[in-house]
Amino acid sequence: MSALGSAPALSAAEEHFLKKELLNLELTEEINRLSPTYTDAYGLRRFGPPFKMYDPRSPPAMGRERPETATGGCAAQFDAEFPLLRFMFTEYLVTFPFIKMHLERLENKNELWDRVQVFWEIWRTKKISNSNDRGELSKRKLAVHKLQSLLLTLFNSAILCRGDEEYFRTSEHRNTYKKMNKLTAGDLTLDQREDANYVNGLLINVVGVAAAKEMKARYFLGPSESKYYNFIIRVRTQDGKEWHVKRRYSQFAEFDRTLGKVFPGTDLPILPPKTKAKVSLPSAAETEQLAQGMDAVDVAKLEELFMSALRRTVSDEHAVEGDNEHEFPRESLRVALRGYLRSLVALQPVCKSTEFLEFISANPVELTAEEQNDIEQRRQLDFYTVLQHYKFQQETLRAVSQLETQMEELKAVLYSEGFAYIFKQLETKSTSSELSKPLRSLVQLVQIEVASTLYELLVGSDSSRETLGLVKRLHRLFPYGLVATILRFTNPMQIVKKLIDLFTFQMPVGFGRKSRSLLQVIFAGVLNDDLKKCDRELAELHRAVLRKGEQYAALLDKIDAYFAASDETVLQVKKTAQKSGLGIFPALLLNNNDLTPKLDESVLLEVLNTMKKSKSDKNTVYFLLHSYFKASLRRLDKISLKELWDEPELIDLIKELLSIFFQPLIRLFKSAQIHLYIPVVQRYMNELIQLAEYFQNEHFSPNVVASFMGLQEKYQEAVYGFMHRLYLSDMEQQEGLFAGFLGWFNRFVTFLRFVRDGHEELVLDLSSLGADEGVRKEIRAIIAEIEEKRRKYEQLAQKQQTMRTQIDTNWEKVKTKMLGLAGDMADLERLGEYVGVSSEDLMELNSALDTEEPVDGFFHEMDTAAFLRAVQRVSVSDEEFRKNDETGQYRWRHIAGLESRFRPQLVAVLTAWRKLASE
Repeated sequence: MSALGSAPALSAAEEHFLKKELLNLELTEEINRLSPTYTDAYGLRRFGPPFKMYDPRSPPAMGRERPETATGGCAAQFDAEFPLLRFMFTEYLVTFPFIKMHLERLENKNELWDRVQVFWEIWRTKKISNSNDRGELSKRKLAVHKLQSLLLTLFNSAILCRGDEEYFRTSEHRNTYKKMNKLTAGDLTLDQREDANYVNGLLINVVGVAAAKEMKARYFLGPSESKYYNFIIRVRTQDGKEWHVKRRYSQFAEFDRTLGKVFPGTDLPILPPKTKAKVSLPSAAETEQLAQGMDAVDVAKLEELFMSALRRTVSDEHAVEGDNEHEFPRESLRVALRGYLRSLVALQPVCKSTEFLEFISANPVELTAEEQNDIEQRRQLDFYTVLQHYKFQQETLRAVSQLETQMEELKAVLYSEGFAYIFKQLETKSTSSELSKPLRSLVQLVQIEVASTLYELLVGSDSSRETLGLVKRLHRLFPYGLVATILRFTNPMQIVKKLIDLFTFQMPVGFGRKSRSLLQVIFAGVLNDDLKKCDRELAELHRAVLRKGEQYAALLDKIDAYFAASDETVLQVKKTAQKSGLGIFPALLLNNNDLTPKLDESVLLEVLNTMKKSKSDKNTVYFLLHSYFKASLRRLDKISLKELWDEPELIDLIKELLSIFFQPLIRLFKSAQIHLYIPVVQRYMNELIQLAEYFQNEHFSPNVVASFMGLQEKYQEAVYGFMHRLYLSDMEQQEGLFAGFLGWFNRFVTFLRFVRDGHEELVLDLSSLGADEGVRKEIRAIIAEIEEKRRKYEQLAQKQQTMRTQIDTNWEKVKTKMLGLAGDMADLERLGEYVGVSSEDLMELNSALDTEEPVDGFFHEMDTAAFLRAVQRVSVSDEEFRKNDETGQYRWRHIAGLESRFRPQLVAVLTAWRKLASE
């Protein structure tokens, strides 16, 4: 360690990225030591106290106290082995308010951690597939990546090196994101032209509705004429092609069923239910009357002109008086079906499928003059929806502008008093009108955000009617009065306990069968249904492969043999896959493993050549076999999950977690007399649903902004009153939830600002690590990769910007403006200014995990026949495989050599903060 003023041996940028890479390397290795492979179950035994070095269910014979004392006495050794992960565990996880309160109530402080350890070891023994097995990123690996990125952001911002200050002061990268200057309501875009929002090369819109007639046979009455509606779908491609097709709702329903069969494992959008709701255009006199009560916003005149133009179009078409009303049948269903198709086109496998392309292109039609007129009128209706969004965006910007004038005062108070200032206001002010001016402005901003979100969900979006229907059903079924009565006259703690017992009590079954709780029965039933679907899918794929030829039956048998094989055979296949550059599926088909039957070389050559040429062609044997492999893998995962739910330790842990998080909240809500606010929630939901239904049916009402804002303002005092009462009850009951969360958050802030605020002797001196030219070369390569990633990020952002609709583009501007409330520039540096998190780290936190890993094998480098001969000589040691199995081999060999010299400096900073925090 050295002072800030010394000149670093490395440049500022090189030192900054070296520190970041060493921190990332340390995190990666600590995670790997916890879980070196997906079959290792004893990572927590290596992690140290409060976890045991043995199975908590069967302690050693020497007695319980001696091994626990031995483990506790070695805590410093474990802290040195896992400096970053144990720091987060002991300083932030154990001190999380809910967990801390629960541990204080337990007689045996290790009871919770023993249950966690037991469940961890049981879960790790289940053969649940990982990313390597699937050939694609698993949710588990994505979660670990996101957690590691979050921890890296924290430690990189808190632990400083000498080059950080100069790097952040001179780096041009940070200025890349400072693009938002002063933004006013007039800067928002409003264009009556339709958005050219191409997704996967297509722009799809349900532009109109055409009535048609057909003859239907009726019993005893003979055939009669029946009316139905066709929905006109317009499809445009980016190369300038355009066509129209007509589809009935019944054809949509049949198409939806077909997609469900073709893509059984895909999360497809739900087809909106059939509705006959229509939209009516008001008469001219009614429109003029409504216009007088319009909101005082800039678009009021534009609305009036729009209504006049649309009414004039309808009058010209029908040659009737302007005071007559005109109806748009099936308008709500048209908008909902548009949202359904646009959700489908965003799914690339679906968008490229034969079924989808046939549905949107088969039997194109020429439009009649009447249909074109209907399309134009409905385009005007779509524009009116844009107008409503535009009004909300203007109002939000106005609120942001008002809030900006108060932010300097609020910022100064937060710097001096921290977030305790907000809680002090909550404690001392009984009504929201008594709050300080900056906080009142913040409340107004929240109101507009809630109002605009509710409008978009329940009125303005394509799926608003479906969402509103769901809300209405839940509202109608929820027993508000019963819940309020129970909360008033009974002990809610006992009710919650009884409910938890109801779902988690394991009833004895007898006759050699395991006892199972209601919760286990529910999830087992869900998994059984999934298993039945997997079995049906496997049977269909099995038949499809055999239709290609009986010689492929051996391939199916070999896949089945892989999932029934021993761990040694599976490991053998994975070694071959890793060394040769193949995935798990092609590697198991080779003849250099213990799986039977052995395959004919001509069949192998055919499959591997198909794999090299095209993996996505659905008509090849390779695609069908690969689908069969993935379906078998999903089936094995379902079986493993079902076994996991049968473990009583899982139910014990669930009960413990429910107790940790729900009991303090129930006690607090009971003391805050929450039963008084249940009827308030019921009245609010009644009025919200009535408001949404009105604006869905009265499509042209101009006072939508004032109505939604008025609803939020009407219940503002009730919401604030509940929060005020809740805070006072927390203080009276001495639960300490609010104070605990405030202290816990300030603990993060203290750590992030620890080195900056008077501990310059802890600034890392990376020049003392002895970085040679090899290290510098690797750092420059890392910087070049980050530059390329940022360039791709900006290109993607620009591409997404061109794909956004007008509404989305405006909201992006508004949200960015909201992030910049503390000053003129709306970059993320303002957001982290108080806590000490750099904007660069915040920007990189959300970067996606790269799914394209480098190919180290030789499959793609040689002829397929030669590959089959060479693969017989493949040999991979257990140690080599272990290093590459889950996370891949670390590429930067020279930087890795500095880790042992970097760790003592890292541990010194963490130890100094621990010492300060404990005083």
